[in-house]
Amino acid sequence: MKTVQKFAFSLLVAIVLFAVFAVFAFSGLFDVIESRFYNRRVTQVIEQDVLFAKEKIDDYHTLSNIQFSSVLEEDFIKRAYLPNKSSDDIQATQNTFDRLKNDLPGFLFARFIDDRGNINFSTTRNDISKQTDFSITYKQLDDVEPEIPAQSLQISEGEKPQVYVDGAGNRFIYRLPFYDNVDLYKGTALFYVSERDLRNYLLKENVLAEGTSFSLLDQTGYLFNVDPDSGDVLESEIVQILSNRSGGDRVVNEPVVTSEDGKRYFLFSISAGQEGSIAYLVDENEFSLGKPLKSILLAVFFLTTFLTGFLMLNFRQDRIVVLSERVKKFQINFLKGYLEKRDQIDWEEWKLDLGR
Repeated sequence: MKTVQKFAFSLLVAIVLFAVFAVFAFSGLFDVIESRFYNRRVTQVIEQDVLFAKEKIDDYHTLSNIQFSSVLEEDFIKRAYLPNKSSDDIQATQNTFDRLKNDLPGFLFARFIDDRGNINFSTTRNDISKQTDFSITYKQLDDVEPEIPAQSLQISEGEKPQVYVDGAGNRFIYRLPFYDNVDLYKGTALFYVSERDLRNYLLKENVLAEGTSFSLLDQTGYLFNVDPDSGDVLESEIVQILSNRSGGDRVVNEPVVTSEDGKRYFLFSISAGQEGSIAYLVDENEFSLGKPLKSILLAVFFLTTFLTGFLMLNFRQDRIVVLSERVKKFQINFLKGYLEKRDQIDWEEWKLDLGR
């Protein structure tokens, strides 16, 4: 069989098998591939992203709490709740918070409150009710920020530092117990940090990519990949799902949520402790084989079938080609033998042999 014939026969077989495969593929084979292989792989990748985001968010809050705790260890900070302070303490306190601002660019301000919601110290002038050269009187916390009740920000003696997620204000409120110089509990130290600082940290740690959305859900946690045009209805539905979330420290794949424009999403989430949950919103289309992937699969099957058939037809060589190779090999061996023994050849005997 000539090469052209082999090519044509292989092409014919490939076309026939491709047609059969295409019928089976669009009759349900693609659905099987999606459910048994593709969907599982996509789910694993998303779960790894959620776990990685949780790890980095925990690292960020741990580092921030270490910085704030070190501030509270200073003796002049422990005297900050006093109504009358020395000029040295005032200057040292100012310098400390200036350094904190440089070390943590997202730091906004700090407040120290007692168990009745009174502000005993603040770094923002909006909290000052009355000020003299050596004394400052502050307002009630509920008066300056009625949106967040003081009771929800207070932390009891001996408790570990906690983070309050203020989605409405796009900020975090770090809550640490505050003690004086003789380790008497005096109330709660509140450190306010902008959400932008965490966003920048996540970008640096490759948790977020440029253009990827990230937002805070008020007292509910963190939401990745939400479409800004999806509307408040979608966010409200997500908050409701996360509020009823169960699953502990494992990633949970929540039911599909639908936006106002009809798009459907899956919600992957993991508990973030008292901060709420870390949630990823994933478009439903990510779990289906799109037209490009289906086209690639069909093209690969066709090319594989054609090349396999053409290769099998060429396993057995043509008889004429085999004979030609043998003759050529004989000629080469004959010439080698002649060149090696030309001085020993009896030409008269060769003539007699050839003449017989």
